[in-house]
Amino acid sequence: MKPSRFNFLNVQISAESLSTATSKVLGYSFQKPDYICFPDASVVKAANDDPLLLNILNHSFLTLPDGKPSQLAAKL
Repeated sequence: MKPSRFNFLNVQISAESLSTATSKVLGYSFQKPDYICFPDASVVKAANDDPLLLNILNHSFLTLPDGKPSQLAAKL
């Protein structure tokens, strides 16, 4: 099951604590390939101009914030 997410400038950021995200990764079954993204604000901005990048970020197993702007948005 994919984690819950919130919308940050059209990118669906995973709404997970560090401990929950760690548990999800360690508990992943590896029955199918998947990936984790760590976009910072510049990648989020670029994704709004690049549909392929936006699709990649929004369909990951986890998309976790990498930087203060997205971390702050996660707390709202």
